[in-house]
Amino acid sequence: MKRLLAILGLTFALAVSDAYCQNFTVKFDSCGGSDVASVDAAPGARLQAPARPEREGMAFVGWYTDPNAEIRMWDFLNDRVSGSMTLYAKWLKPDEKHLFLNAYASAKELESPYVARTLQELGEYDEARHSLTFADGTIVFIAPGVYWTNPDCRKGFPFDDSGYVAPGPNVGLSILGNKISFIGLTADPEDVRVCGNRGEGGARGLGASGSWYTIAVSSDFYGKNITFANYAQEDLVFPRDPSQNLSKRIDSKNHAEVMRTADRNADRMFFENMRFVGYLNMMYTFTPKRSYFKDCFLQCTDDSVFSGQMNVYENCTFHFFDNHPAWAAAGSGGINALLGCSIVGMPQMTHPFVSFSKMGSGRDGKSASAIYAVIDCNFSGRIEYVEWENKTREYARYAVHGNTIGEDMKPLVISASAPQLSVEYTGDALNAFKVGDEYNIYNLLKGDDGWDPRGQNSAAWAPYANLPFRFLLGFSGQTLYSGETGERNTIVMTPAPIPASSVDYGKLVWEYDENLLCGKVDSKTGVITLNAKPNTTGTIVRTTVTCILENGVSAGAGVEIYPVPVAAPVISSAALKIGKGSVTLSYKIDNKSYRDVSRIDWYREKGPATVDGEHVGTMRNDDAGLYMDDPFKLYPLSKYDEGFYLRAVITPKYEFS
Repeated sequence: MKRLLAILGLTFALAVSDAYCQNFTVKFDSCGGSDVASVDAAPGARLQAPARPEREGMAFVGWYTDPNAEIRMWDFLNDRVSGSMTLYAKWLKPDEKHLFLNAYASAKELESPYVARTLQELGEYDEARHSLTFADGTIVFIAPGVYWTNPDCRKGFPFDDSGYVAPGPNVGLSILGNKISFIGLTADPEDVRVCGNRGEGGARGLGASGSWYTIAVSSDFYGKNITFANYAQEDLVFPRDPSQNLSKRIDSKNHAEVMRTADRNADRMFFENMRFVGYLNMMYTFTPKRSYFKDCFLQCTDDSVFSGQMNVYENCTFHFFDNHPAWAAAGSGGINALLGCSIVGMPQMTHPFVSFSKMGSGRDGKSASAIYAVIDCNFSGRIEYVEWENKTREYARYAVHGNTIGEDMKPLVISASAPQLSVEYTGDALNAFKVGDEYNIYNLLKGDDGWDPRGQNSAAWAPYANLPFRFLLGFSGQTLYSGETGERNTIVMTPAPIPASSVDYGKLVWEYDENLLCGKVDSKTGVITLNAKPNTTGTIVRTTVTCILENGVSAGAGVEIYPVPVAAPVISSAALKIGKGSVTLSYKIDNKSYRDVSRIDWYREKGPATVDGEHVGTMRNDDAGLYMDDPFKLYPLSKYDEGFYLRAVITPKYEFS
């Protein structure tokens, strides 16, 4: 029995050894090109790149691991063989509307006018204007590689002592032409880098005079599977070809931007599986009317994203290196919609919170900027709480649903100290942003021209194609003077849903305190006219007026109601008391619920009964009521008061007497 066990053990060991030493076969399917012989490779070995195959009228891109040659290109420098496999050749047929950018194109492929190794060799390049013009509708296919928008990327500090500063305009390349597409030819956007490396700071800074952008894009631009980056402040590391690595200029987080719009009226921008790598003001002047980011990565510090008019981010990842990613964000009447996104606060953040905007603008809700919809998003990393903006606008309303914070996905309330600002969209209302498990991009971006980047427009989608996704109130004012008639006691509030055609204005419901206000609604427009009933409290009363859509979504705005005038206070028990270094005036008033703003004047007198002394102090009330201090009851003594009497004169006044 012992001998048999020893033989079996030896046999098993030999079998394992034979399997480990077995080579794998790698086949090359040239997909219509010249034949490429198969090779044997040991486990864990690198492959030697075979000679480039050729195919008449076609340009070779590379060898892919998937039969459709779309997802992953084999990396002959870093990839290791782990089993027998087939690599598939990818081919393109370039023409005047289908250009091919390949940093490693062969000399024969470069004989085609539609193939180039650098961006500047494609299209119509204007060196003085830093522009590259393409025929409308051109598609640029880009093979893995590093492509600089500024050919002077290795010029100036710290690469030489020339003192070189890049001449204007301060953009690497402006891509001109309508409906231009840049498409990276693998599913990994880090394989294709379109980049620059300049920013503000001059000769000893980031190599430009003022803010500098890597790229500017025009209307209807489409980008896919590409990294747009500015490497002025971050090292460029390109594992596929380390000869392309380049160190940053300086270690800072300054104005070295990535992308802006090339024209003022840019519209319909679509970015899919893209990476945007920068820091301060990363896309501050990227201001299209509509843009759509799908499955993208965005890295930035302050004042960097959410500009423009209507921006939708679906399944995107944000890495925030500071607390205020936007200044004012989506323009008047617009919205930033974050749908299913991941927002990560990086360790470098100054404070453990994110405030979406520094300061929203707009006189009222109808014209308000910096309005957001945040649906199914998770906040993590250094982020402990989230605010809508630095200074709360009480009339602002933001759409929310299903947001969480932390790795344990706890429910999140944004701006928890002002929860009324966050309007929960559920049931039918949520269809404006999400139908079942699919986000409603068409409803958000269709505009007046039916733009449909997600391909959702269909008869089945029609019930979800015109739903309100932003609802605020316009108003003529927020202050009513209840003791008056006419304009000073009239406010007109206007419902402002977007799209405007998505609401039946006859079915709006207005809610307000009928003890304080009278309201009259126009059934056709939904507009309400409000007047204040007499406010006899002697103080300003604050209340909220709310409008509710048929789907349950609400908007609101605050109103201040000034009181009717009240009688001046009756003063009693006035007395002066000398203390250490001061004199205190005390008195009683007949109504402690009113604010006492009585004027106190102090006089330095020569005798206990004189009334012609020197005026030495008063409170700072003015007749126009622009400012009102509390009564000046505490008079500080000085050496000049020694040997004199002090007299205090009270002019009784309540705030609204």
